[in-house]
Amino acid sequence: MKIGDIIPNVVLRGSLYRVAESADPPACQAACRAETRCVAWTYTQPKPNETAGRCALKAVIPQKFSDACCSSGVERVPDPELRVPPPIPPTVTGALAGVELEGGSYRYFPDATIEGCQAACRADNQCMAWDYVRPGIFATDARCFLKSKPSMQVESPCCVAGFEQRSGASPMTTPAPAAAASPASKPVMLNTDLRGSNYRNFDLSLADATLCQNTCKAENQCLAWTYVHPGVQGPNARCWLKNAIPPVLANNCCTSGIERAAAQ
Repeated sequence: MKIGDIIPNVVLRGSLYRVAESADPPACQAACRAETRCVAWTYTQPKPNETAGRCALKAVIPQKFSDACCSSGVERVPDPELRVPPPIPPTVTGALAGVELEGGSYRYFPDATIEGCQAACRADNQCMAWDYVRPGIFATDARCFLKSKPSMQVESPCCVAGFEQRSGASPMTTPAPAAAASPASKPVMLNTDLRGSNYRNFDLSLADATLCQNTCKAENQCLAWTYVHPGVQGPNARCWLKNAIPPVLANNCCTSGIERAAAQ
């Protein structure tokens, strides 16, 4: 995204520090430009029963998604430390740097550390996952968010996320009755494209197929996914989520997987 442009049909998910009503995308852009803390913004169109849209201001540049709901923009280059995720301490295992978990929070606490955030989740039986948010994103201090429900993974330099198993369930997957996990689901398929039946797609800032797979697992309507290698559909890797299971095609462009059985 070019600095200063208003990009329609794009949403920057998560990493917001303030939300306010806004008349239109230019007004949201002006609000961001007026605050030196604001690096990027997303304007969400009003719903039919609303009189104004919403303007979300962000201190970092999180992951970009295609969505007709919104317009977004980047107004400043973040400080160097806000362009990369916080480092994971060597004592912390099972965590992902540069991942924010959107939704599913039931509790948070301030003045957090990554180690303390993981320990708090492990000590609480209802906690399935946790999200450490570095200082300067939501507030001047660091925050820890504990999650009791599946959460969407969003790439952002704001955060470190971790996942804790409870009763053998995956913290990122709650299958719906109409899209239950399939016992016949195939493992990750290298050099394979599942062409068609897409309901959403987005760029990945990291060339890692598991980011695409985990997003599919977190969305009940997602039955299958295809990860496209960097350089095929643009400079970044790309993830395609599918609400039906398309034919399997051999193609070294991609890696694919089937996560749920189609409804009968």
